[in-house]
Amino acid sequence: MIYKVRRTSVWDSSIKPCDEAFKKIMMRQDERTVSDPKDLKFSDATEWYAHGQNHRAVNNHIIRDFPEETWVIRINTLENLMEFIKKYGVIVLTDEELEIYDDYRE
Repeated sequence: MIYKVRRTSVWDSSIKPCDEAFKKIMMRQDERTVSDPKDLKFSDATEWYAHGQNHRAVNNHIIRDFPEETWVIRINTLENLMEFIKKYGVIVLTDEELEIYDDYRE
């Protein structure tokens, strides 16, 4: 499985977050907590639809996708994941992203 990967301590996306990382085009979702683009305070509905793709409403939120090049890793087995954790320490894992938790954030 492919996961976006980042380090808590690194804010510069041009820096490779780990040895195993490689660049890939992935979709980034932009989600807003309004049910209709016309309810956005910063722009009108036309502006919302002018950018991104796959514009949709889900659970009273509006969502659009943006393709972006990002660092990713491939983790295919639980064994791969455990080896990664042994090498880098604490991680935060979601359904699409793995964060190497090497600094404080909150």
